[in-house]
Amino acid sequence: MDNTKRFLSSEERFEKSEHKNLAVKLAEQLKGKTHNEIEEILEFVKMHIDSTFKLT
Repeated sequence: MDNTKRFLSSEERFEKSEHKNLAVKLAEQLKGKTHNEIEEILEFVKMHIDSTFKLT
């Protein structure tokens, strides 16, 4: 077992698992897009999250 995983709390493992699941779903949606298109989409997502949740 990876030493990092051994010391993560169950909450941290769940969070990492959720992030991985979200990343996989996003990657599936972006399949077939060019690198530039993906960069534009991700920048829009970041701006939307920042403005929606006031993280800036």
